[in-house]
Amino acid sequence: MKMNSLLLFLFWIMCTVTVVTEASKSVKKYRMGLSKYDDAMDVADFSIYYDIKTNETIRKMMPRPWYRPGWFIRLPFRGGPCVCTGFQCKCCTGVRIQAFNFDRQTCVMLNYEPTDSLITMDVKMNNNSVFMDTFAARNPPPFCVPIPVPYLPPGLVDMCVRLFDISIVEQKLHVCMDMDTRVDKAPVLILHFDCMDMGTGGVGLSKPGGQTNISPDSSSGTTTEQVQLDSDVYDNVTENTETNSKSQSMESLGNPPEVNYNWVDITSEFFTHIQDLKLGELLHDGHLFGLFEAMSAIEMMDPKMDAGMLCNRGVPKPMNFQKSVACGKLKIDDLEPSEIIGVIDATMACIVTWLEGHSLAQTVFTNLYLHQPHSIRNKTLKSFCICVYKLLDSIRDCINKAQVFEEEDFLPMGYGYRLGSNPHSGNIFDASLELTEQRCIGMLREQEEDLNKKAKQHDDEGNNEWAALAARIRFTRMFYQALLLITKRDSNSGADCVALLNGCSETMKIILKTACLGTQPEELSEYPNPMGFEPMINQRLLPPTFPRYTRIKPRAEALQYFDELVTRLRHAWKITSCTNFHTALDFFMDFSRQRACILSRSALQLLYLSPSPAATANMAHSGISGPVQPRSQHVFVEILRDSIKNFVNPPVLSSKSAPTSPPAREFVENFLARCVRPFAVLLQVCGHNRARQRDKLALLLDEFAGLQEEAESVDAVASGGTGARSCFGTWLLYHVLRVMIAYLLSGLELELYSVHEYHYIFWYLYEFLYGWLVSALGRAEGLAGEAAKRSDAKRSCARKQKRRTKPYAREGLMCQVMQNMCGGYYKALVAFKLQGKIQQPLSKFDNEAVRYKHRFAPLSVLTPPQVHYHEFCEMTQPLQYENPVILYLGGCKHFQQARTLLETITTPDQEVTDLLKVAKTNFVVLKLLAGGHKRDSTTPPEFDFSVHRHFPIIKLV
Repeated sequence: MKMNSLLLFLFWIMCTVTVVTEASKSVKKYRMGLSKYDDAMDVADFSIYYDIKTNETIRKMMPRPWYRPGWFIRLPFRGGPCVCTGFQCKCCTGVRIQAFNFDRQTCVMLNYEPTDSLITMDVKMNNNSVFMDTFAARNPPPFCVPIPVPYLPPGLVDMCVRLFDISIVEQKLHVCMDMDTRVDKAPVLILHFDCMDMGTGGVGLSKPGGQTNISPDSSSGTTTEQVQLDSDVYDNVTENTETNSKSQSMESLGNPPEVNYNWVDITSEFFTHIQDLKLGELLHDGHLFGLFEAMSAIEMMDPKMDAGMLCNRGVPKPMNFQKSVACGKLKIDDLEPSEIIGVIDATMACIVTWLEGHSLAQTVFTNLYLHQPHSIRNKTLKSFCICVYKLLDSIRDCINKAQVFEEEDFLPMGYGYRLGSNPHSGNIFDASLELTEQRCIGMLREQEEDLNKKAKQHDDEGNNEWAALAARIRFTRMFYQALLLITKRDSNSGADCVALLNGCSETMKIILKTACLGTQPEELSEYPNPMGFEPMINQRLLPPTFPRYTRIKPRAEALQYFDELVTRLRHAWKITSCTNFHTALDFFMDFSRQRACILSRSALQLLYLSPSPAATANMAHSGISGPVQPRSQHVFVEILRDSIKNFVNPPVLSSKSAPTSPPAREFVENFLARCVRPFAVLLQVCGHNRARQRDKLALLLDEFAGLQEEAESVDAVASGGTGARSCFGTWLLYHVLRVMIAYLLSGLELELYSVHEYHYIFWYLYEFLYGWLVSALGRAEGLAGEAAKRSDAKRSCARKQKRRTKPYAREGLMCQVMQNMCGGYYKALVAFKLQGKIQQPLSKFDNEAVRYKHRFAPLSVLTPPQVHYHEFCEMTQPLQYENPVILYLGGCKHFQQARTLLETITTPDQEVTDLLKVAKTNFVVLKLLAGGHKRDSTTPPEFDFSVHRHFPIIKLV
């Protein structure tokens, strides 16, 4: 703690000496050469304020003796002008600290409400609002906001806005404003603004105690900007604003009492105790130095404490591109094929590590060749490195457009590297080095042809390094072209993209076989390749916190990742053939269950409808200004319209039905427009990782609740007020039930429920949700059948009617399977509970009613209505006194019924196969329990979710 205080004290002393020295020079200059009638001094060495219009530093400082012994350092500067219009005034300034590369434009906007005598103050930094509040004009509070200066602890430097000299006469407001920059809560620099006068008679600007300069044309809406008057500058530091009295001066305050500190030198003792510590370890003292002090030292960027500053102490220090080339550690020409293969494979491993959620600075850009690719003389490596920039930009563009990533999925920050291109020659920016996409592809194609010619000169196919290198260049080119077609998809790109992805799969087989031909990383080394990589090169670009440990993925796993990624992208392209929304939604859900990576999930979002309707809907809903996508909205409305027609075929959407009234069609169109955002977000939720989907589904249910009320109104209007055909309500209920079921089942997949909670989860699914879903499918089939009969009746009776197939027969059968599975689990769990085989929590530490309410809270606003806990207890009370043997037999019957239904499916997929295995196994287990197997055992059963993510296999231990 003492060391931390000492560091802060030394930092304060350095700032004090610097500012006082420069200020003393300015005072001497003023006294020697400036006239006493000049009301300001020119201070250019330590002013941080500047005019945002002219970009010129504000140098005019108060001429009065502003420093006295015992004061904190306070430099009052004359501020720039304010701009007033009507009852609103805006005062702006810029704050620039060149030593820290810090620049912020700060504006304070005051809105005066004369009727209620209220002031609304809005403070913005770089057009981002950091504070907004409304308060009484006669007693405004001061407001301070921290300034995020790099390399300094948060909150050490802040800015305060204070209003003073306030008076209201006949609903006319007079107010003055100061802006203070403080260090450690002490004002160091003060910027004075004009006093503002706002009222019905016009607006004006003045100095405290000066004459107001009124602009009578402000009421017409014009902007007034006045020049400061040559009166005395008001200083909130030297004049008492709290009592509005100028009688008290700073001389009467006297000097502060001197404080003596009992400093103890612990340097030698400290170094004695740290002799046994290794690099990166911390010395912990429970009384003097704990976690809080350690974190404070890290925020201060102390090299002795900050784990992120190991680059300052490591031996040898990290070397950049130029130094590595100069000392011969980095070859830019005459590279062997094995060396280039090693660099390419290591770079691909870094890209995979980036796609798994790590930063670019700690993964891909540890490759020194990527820092200056245009300085590389080897054409093959140069072309690859330039393409990596393009590839990274295409990946980030795809993921950013889809907007389905979280912080743990992907870090889009570029850390100053220009993704897409790197037009630098050394440290000089050269725009002529910019390359187009086609030129980059052409460079790779040229190198591929050249390498293939060299490969033909070698007979040994297994050890042909030139062929292996050509395969890697070919894979890079085709993968980049495929991503371009996905992100910039048009109607003619389907066949080309599939052909490119197929080519990537074939090429990856060669790459996997030849992975051993490149230079390999040293054992137990953090370097992914012996040459060209420096893990600590970008350590200074990381934020001043504990850095995330980055372990570059092994090459074999990384190459396998790329192979699986290409397979997933090929599978994702199949979404383009899904014309029905129900089919597309099922495809999205199945794709999500495969736990795909962020890139393939994002590509699926863009392939279904580009631009993404979910992103457009979110932008419109949140009020963010951006390019309007009316075509995307219109296309998605048509998709939803076809979905409703295929599901229930309402007469109002049928072109062959009797003409409906204009109000009915208008109701329907408005309803479809309202459905765009919830259903687009539903598709977007399927693109998020499985852990995040549950929370997003809960929020989505609130939006569906509003749609259900509107659907009832649309059905009433479309049916002429009779309400006999609830077509839109049935369609919406079907999707709501699917979302509710997905929400509850995700808790099982994420292991959020305790075993003693399983019984009411499976009961809710068995008794209500799956039952309602089967009913909704049956009702939809009936409504669609009625519409088909009306259409058939209009045709010629001579035509023989064909037997209509049930469009949702398989889905209805699977719902019955799920319902029976849940019923089997529920009865088995109740029997386990009655026999004491499931450990129950102590009642004084746990409340089942609270747990139940928490689990089903998101379902309380929807139809079907939520079953409350007391209703659950009343409905399940009879089973609490049932014989466990009878419950086991009931569970057997449910699993047997599920098995029978599954065996009727002629073309079973993996889902059906897994469910069939679970149903058969659980049937046997419950049969044994019903026969008395392990009747007296109190060992709890195990629930194995390895076969199916939602329905476990019951194991007896």
